[in-house]
Amino acid sequence: MQNLVADIYQITSPYIGFVWNNAPTLSQENPLSYGNLLFLGLLGVMIVGKQLLLSARQLNGRVQVQLERLEEAQWRSSMQSGAVTQVNANHIGQINFYQQAMPPSPSSDWWQRPWGIVGLSIIGGYVVAVLAKLTGMV
Repeated sequence: MQNLVADIYQITSPYIGFVWNNAPTLSQENPLSYGNLLFLGLLGVMIVGKQLLLSARQLNGRVQVQLERLEEAQWRSSMQSGAVTQVNANHIGQINFYQQAMPPSPSSDWWQRPWGIVGLSIIGGYVVAVLAKLTGMV
């Protein structure tokens, strides 16, 4: 296993040497070492970031559905009025969809989902460990 890691390092160091030089060094003897805390902090930030991206994608999908409903409602109203059906992009662009009623989200907020809780607990533990190190408690 050690030879495999050494081979991977030799192959990739010309391309991503910056990553290898700045990667946190994990220590099994001292769980509150700088490398361990940095690794846990990065892991927590990645988990929370992923949850934020998933939440943003879900919100984007809901907004797109509302935009489609708005366009359909505009087309229906123009057809019912008996006027010439002519919808252009400028007219649709003037509709304020921020004031439209959004249906409730079927899922909970990102910080209430299991991975969001895990990510926040890792970041919370990281903050507590850093504060403990800074104040000299550890």
